[in-house]
Amino acid sequence: MRNYLATLLFGLGCAALAVAQQMPAAVREDAFLVQKEIEVWRTDLAASSQVAVNTCQAVQLDKNWFLTAAHCVYNACSGSLPCTVQITLAQGELLEQVRIYHSNNSPKVFIYPGFYPGQNRISSVDVALVRLEPKEAAYVYGARQEGNWVPLSESEFNKQLKFAPETKAQRAVRGVRLISAANLPNARLLLRR
Repeated sequence: MRNYLATLLFGLGCAALAVAQQMPAAVREDAFLVQKEIEVWRTDLAASSQVAVNTCQAVQLDKNWFLTAAHCVYNACSGSLPCTVQITLAQGELLEQVRIYHSNNSPKVFIYPGFYPGQNRISSVDVALVRLEPKEAAYVYGARQEGNWVPLSESEFNKQLKFAPETKAQRAVRGVRLISAANLPNARLLLRR
């Protein structure tokens, strides 16, 4: 009887452990997706052309993939049009943006095939993926001086980064807070100790 109970308890413990390993981690109330601001334009048009630029939001799924709405990228990136997607990775004390270049020869923007502009803009098919390949992308760095962003080199950005806790937190964060460029000034992401 004693061996039977020990075997039964051992079996139940193993089963409970197996179930616990399959269950997702507990959901934290403050664990929301982090939005990144993106700008999209046709590569053959200047980024400063307000007609060409479409500003939207994207969610960083992992280090190489961003999810956005198809209607944000469709006009600039569909068909055979080359386009540029600029993503603001961090905007705190310092600025870090990445420019991703999409073309038929090097596709980086993937629009859901069932999306048709105007017909199903607010639907489950209004999605697109943007792939970031760091070695192929161009990075833009800046520092705020007297209310304006002044360009920085990558090495100068990295030197100043150790004195920029908000920028460091934004660069590293995935899935912590729901933020966008509109509420960045009061959406502090400093990591808790």
